[in-house]
Amino acid sequence: MKLKNLLPLFWFFLVGFPVVYAPCGKTGFFKPNQQYDKNRSLLLSSLASNVSARGGFYNASVGQGPDMVYAVGMCIQGAEPKVCSNCIDLASNEVIETCPNQTEGLVWPENGILCMVRYSNRSFFGSLEMQPKYILYNTGDIKYRSNLTKFDTLWEGLTSRMIARATSSSSEQKYYAAEAVPLSSIQNIYALMQCTPSISLRDCNICLSQSVRDYQLCCHGKQGGIVYRPSCVFRWEIYPFSQAFNLSLTPLAQPPTSLPPSVGHRTNTVKRGIIVAIVVPIIIIFLVLLVLALFTHKIRKSKQKGVFLKS
Repeated sequence: MKLKNLLPLFWFFLVGFPVVYAPCGKTGFFKPNQQYDKNRSLLLSSLASNVSARGGFYNASVGQGPDMVYAVGMCIQGAEPKVCSNCIDLASNEVIETCPNQTEGLVWPENGILCMVRYSNRSFFGSLEMQPKYILYNTGDIKYRSNLTKFDTLWEGLTSRMIARATSSSSEQKYYAAEAVPLSSIQNIYALMQCTPSISLRDCNICLSQSVRDYQLCCHGKQGGIVYRPSCVFRWEIYPFSQAFNLSLTPLAQPPTSLPPSVGHRTNTVKRGIIVAIVVPIIIIFLVLLVLALFTHKIRKSKQKGVFLKS
């Protein structure tokens, strides 16, 4: 899939969810309202319902000859059908708006969860496609650089374990892995990997392994990031994302080593904000109740003293 070598358009919302619109392909164009356009609209309009009804993945084609359109839609595994449908619907609409007359397009939006929609005028089902790739990363550096070696050991162990699980023929969740590990007593590392299940497990391993290496070469020491490819996606953060860790994540064990809180003005600020938001009101309420109790006690004591004097 030959796409323009341009940076994708993206931005980070308050909670850090990215929206990525890959540039449209330049292998061909079509005229509006002609048969290819109609076939594309027909296929993408039914993608959301088909993906959500089939466990989060669906591919299909419509048309004949040069008007043939191939499309695929994918949500993260375990997503609620309605949430998956909404994400695919958003992706389908966005790719049509972004690529109004191009014969291929690819989009990775996040609407509650991460999902992907891709279409083309050539068959790509079952093919490993490593290009184009897009790497996004958080600009902040991991704090406590003296512990970067320990962090690397934990991070590399996590990603290696996830690749093995996502690409094992005996795995319950093939082509997918989402896991969190303790980084400190108050912070975790969250990671997600997914391949399109139309490729082989071997190709999935190649795609994910290369994505992890690409991130390390590009962004080592950063707070988190994402590597997008047509055949797979890899993302890790220090906060939960995409609802992936609300689906089937088991309780985390205590960290094997004590690492200082790493990374992130955004995450640390959020955690501190949550702590302040909880602790400060409790202290204020306690002080108010204490003052009221002292005041009430003083009034009662004064009244008792007045009655004693009168008698």
